[in-house]
Amino acid sequence: MSSTPARAAVLGAVDQILAIPAATLPLEIDWREARIEFRHGIFQLVQVLEEAQARVRPQSAVAVLAGQLSAARWTLRGALLPFEDADLETVPGPGEWTPRQTLAHVLDAQEWWAWILAFWAGRREHDEELGWPPSRDIPRRFRLDVDLPRSGSIAELLGEFDTFVDRSCRSLARLDPALDRMVRWNRTNVRLGFYPLRATQHLREHTLQLDKTLAMFGREPTEQQRIARVLLEAFGRLEGPYLVREAAGLASTLAEFKSESKALFANSPA
Repeated sequence: MSSTPARAAVLGAVDQILAIPAATLPLEIDWREARIEFRHGIFQLVQVLEEAQARVRPQSAVAVLAGQLSAARWTLRGALLPFEDADLETVPGPGEWTPRQTLAHVLDAQEWWAWILAFWAGRREHDEELGWPPSRDIPRRFRLDVDLPRSGSIAELLGEFDTFVDRSCRSLARLDPALDRMVRWNRTNVRLGFYPLRATQHLREHTLQLDKTLAMFGREPTEQQRIARVLLEAFGRLEGPYLVREAAGLASTLAEFKSESKALFANSPA
């Protein structure tokens, strides 16, 4: 199952939200036999995603974990909406990371978690112990003490980011019965389920860092960008069970969203 068509539908709606003039948001429109502000119509798109999530009702632990990780992934993407490629090399303050350094760190961490989860998924499929990989098997880039430099635009960096998070979720689907197995983390042992949780928390930490960076630039998100971020997070929570194959047909599940989105923006008072 590929979620690409569903993502395209949601990102298309985000583009339309961002293109709406701020003065349009409080204007009233006729919607579902009611008179509402246009901004309320956009929030009803969020509600469509949340209603779909309620219908899916993930049953497995990996679906819940994937939903949390996916929501954190899309929230970070939402935090990047106010940034432009020209901002990537800008130092927000003494001792602070540039946006590119923050994204490089995020990518390094997510790439590592994607790799180690895939390693353990492979061992489980061969009914082997989920031990720590031998040093010779760990790619050199993961043994460095510095983040790898990451080139490219924000869109290109996000493409890499999605690849790593998706890979982690696919591995989780293969690790479902092993979440309580003990594995190594730093100098201690933790349950395997700690790893996707840590990946999620790490994204949340650096989403807040990006928020702080934007404030240090003397800017803040527009209302449209804030609403789009809420929409992306709602989609992330919905997407999780599909990424671990607990549910199927994400594109068809989003048929109502696409229909509602098309109708709403066709009714824009702009």
